[in-house]
Amino acid sequence: MSETNTIDTNTMKKDSYYRDVLKKFMAHRLAMIGVAIIVLEVLLVVLLPMILKLDPYTSDILAFSSKPGPGHFLGTDDTGRDVFARLVFGGRVSLLVGLLSAVISLCIGVPLGLIAGYYKGIWETIVMRAADIFMSFPSMILVLVLVSVIGPSVWTVTLVIGVLG
Repeated sequence: MSETNTIDTNTMKKDSYYRDVLKKFMAHRLAMIGVAIIVLEVLLVVLLPMILKLDPYTSDILAFSSKPGPGHFLGTDDTGRDVFARLVFGGRVSLLVGLLSAVISLCIGVPLGLIAGYYKGIWETIVMRAADIFMSFPSMILVLVLVSVIGPSVWTVTLVIGVLG
């Protein structure tokens, strides 16, 4: 019977700790504003093209370099493409690159960190020196060089940023 009480007490402690962290986070006004902005941005980027039927590639022949108006929220560029549609689709690409590169970094970094921490000695030295080598180069220049060698595409940029992370 004492084991169940211990388990229940530990569960309650964990539960109350996470609840306290969540309460403190939700009480922080700037943090909640930041979360609201990020959620709004993600929802707009994901849902808006379907709702408004946005197409960033079609040109409006009658609206070359037009100013913002009812037909085009942010106007059009020199070839008549809607700037708002291009902005929303650019946000999709940025979100994709950011999230996938973070996942790739996580999938590479966590096992390497576990190996370095668990085995110590030579493995720790190898992992840490490899990390030092990657951190010694300016990352943007390394990204540009690797993308030019491998080939320019969104997937290449995502992979390179993820591996360098």
